[in-house]
Amino acid sequence: MNRFNKLATVCCALQGAFVFPALAGYQPSFHLESLAWQASDIALVSGDAGRAGKCLVIEAWKGKLKAGDTVTIPELAAFASDDSRAIHRWPREAATNLPTRVSASRMCLFLRKTASGSWGAADKTGGMKTAVAWIEENQAYAFVQEMNPGPSLLVPLRLSEAEMKAQVSDVVQTQDALARTVAITSLSQRAEALKPFISSKHWFARKEGFAELGKCGGAALPVLRGLLDDESLLAQHGDVIGALGQAGGANVAAELTALVEAETRFWKQTAPKLKQGWWNGAGFQGPAEWSRVELLRNRYVKLGAAIGVLDGLRYNGCKTAVTQLRDVWRSYPQLEEVGLGQMSQGCDHLLKTLQ
Repeated sequence: MNRFNKLATVCCALQGAFVFPALAGYQPSFHLESLAWQASDIALVSGDAGRAGKCLVIEAWKGKLKAGDTVTIPELAAFASDDSRAIHRWPREAATNLPTRVSASRMCLFLRKTASGSWGAADKTGGMKTAVAWIEENQAYAFVQEMNPGPSLLVPLRLSEAEMKAQVSDVVQTQDALARTVAITSLSQRAEALKPFISSKHWFARKEGFAELGKCGGAALPVLRGLLDDESLLAQHGDVIGALGQAGGANVAAELTALVEAETRFWKQTAPKLKQGWWNGAGFQGPAEWSRVELLRNRYVKLGAAIGVLDGLRYNGCKTAVTQLRDVWRSYPQLEEVGLGQMSQGCDHLLKTLQ
């Protein structure tokens, strides 16, 4: 994957929030949807963090564990002290009746088996610290980095136990439905059945849906072309193009080149009307015009995805179109500003590859 493909992927994942984060201050955080998707087993347990993390399963929400099973999670022993389970309170919450700490009497664990066969955290980045939700007085708490830079703190999730269970169930049902769809033998039928997942509210369902469409090869091309013609799906077009390249290979190079030509005409007409900082709303009058900003962001990602796929295909027939795009892009400072200049850099990389 070249650097522009990575940029397009990040842009799609951020749903338009093209403000480069201060990654240096990043700390792992509990994220319910991600954990629910990646965990092989999810269980509501009663435990004692002070005794090597031995827990009794109360309810199983996903996987093969069942009520009455015992699981041992050594990492939970790190929360034996009261201080390690102290709930953070912001100044505005100082006078509230929130509990001061969580106990280990009721927890939701998001688990996967380790290479050694023992239980471990579904979250490899933060370990068990960010793969457990603590239930206290029917409210869920977890370690979250609410400010960057800043530490991960034990804070309320604003979810009851029942609400968290319902959200986990929704993710698991979506994951199971996707697995059944991927098992369809006919590639054309599978590609058609995958269409609903690319608009799922769950990011992992969208990501895997596009990946599976790409694996369907030529049978998926009619579906992907239909998606690319649907302007209501513009926010997904970057991913559609990635799947189109995977499914069609050299067979889609000419149509992607035509797309680059059309987008070059669009940006040549649009760029003179833009102000520097347009990505973050400069020149647009308040929330009412924000949809125009999102449209431009989505078209940027779409075009970048096409350049990235053509780079991988090494299609000589795109040289003229890519050269014209690069020259247009560099003609306007508002297109070449920090971050957005990766479009012309991506063109340079593609042209160098073809040489």
